[in-house]
Amino acid sequence: MFSRAAIALPVSLALLAGAADAAVYKCDVGGKTVFSDRPCATDAQKLDIRYRQPDAAAAAEIQRRTDQYYADLDKRKHASKVAAQKQRVRQLERERDAELAALRDKKALANNNLAGAAWEQSISTEMSAVVEQYRQKIDAAQRELQRIETAQP
Repeated sequence: MFSRAAIALPVSLALLAGAADAAVYKCDVGGKTVFSDRPCATDAQKLDIRYRQPDAAAAAEIQRRTDQYYADLDKRKHASKVAAQKQRVRQLERERDAELAALRDKKALANNNLAGAAWEQSISTEMSAVVEQYRQKIDAAQRELQRIETAQP
């Protein structure tokens, strides 16, 4: 499999080389100047377009800039993935904290009697389950974050 950078230079040079055989016509169509690869009106004027093939130094510079562009693009994509995963961890923590706060509010309503004590115990058990559920989710999200951070951009 070829890298994008390895393909960019030959494709660029092939496009430039192909331009030598291509004709360009200038026409007046409805009062507007139109350029086309074939005569577009009876008054079509074939243009004599001359181009210069890049020398080895220019081709090397094109390759260097192409490589740099894709390296920068890969770094930006990597940074974006890291930021998105950090956001995912923070979101899970916020969800956990909101659920626990709601359960704490419920627990505060328990009366100081036998029924209240049973309800309070039930809420405590539910809080423990919520903590464990989110611990697993957050741990998995943090492992994924670590995997993304250590991956080469």
